[in-house]
Amino acid sequence: MDIMIRILIQGSWIFVAFVVPFVYVLRTGKLLRGFLLAWGLMILSTFILSVGIFAFVYNFLSPELAANFLPDPRSLIPVFFSGWVPSLIIIFAASFIRGLVKSRKAKNNSKEIEGNC
Repeated sequence: MDIMIRILIQGSWIFVAFVVPFVYVLRTGKLLRGFLLAWGLMILSTFILSVGIFAFVYNFLSPELAANFLPDPRSLIPVFFSGWVPSLIIIFAASFIRGLVKSRKAKNNSKEIEGNC
């Protein structure tokens, strides 16, 4: 049961902070907005997990559960200052994949046009 709680907590943080901005950049191609979205969501999700949920679980459920499964509230400061690095990596990966997909589509479209002539 302990491992499932850890997976759910860490998985929700990863989904919110990285998957949403990744899909945004894949669809729109806007790097700066995607980067700011990724960094902002990373800070926000860390804040919610480490301050909001930590305080709720610590006060109302079990201090032991909060100490074992939730990030420490002091983790917000390192995320604020160094959280841009993974955000930048995710955004550039999404941009690279978007470029590959666009080049493949352009290549396929040019072959279809040449075949129709």
